[in-house]
Amino acid sequence: MVNYNCNRQLPYVQNRRLFPTFVRYYTLWSIQLFSSFGLVWLECRYLGIDELTAKLAADLLLAAVSYQVQLHWVFREQEEGEGILRKRRERA
Repeated sequence: MVNYNCNRQLPYVQNRRLFPTFVRYYTLWSIQLFSSFGLVWLECRYLGIDELTAKLAADLLLAAVSYQVQLHWVFREQEEGEGILRKRRERA
């Protein structure tokens, strides 16, 4: 929660709606959590790397990917009419 709130204070994020960004942020967080575990396991098992080095390498990679995902998906600007309301209007 602290990390999410810190990110919400950034100037380019402040005007974004709370609920959609919250859901996207924690979706990304859960994917990142499991990806970190999986990458560390793969690096240790198949590359023979020790756990600390594997964790560092995996988390550095995931941090770079996460930053880009936050910029382009989590906190992106929504176009007017995007989302559920737009889908309902298109069906009608």
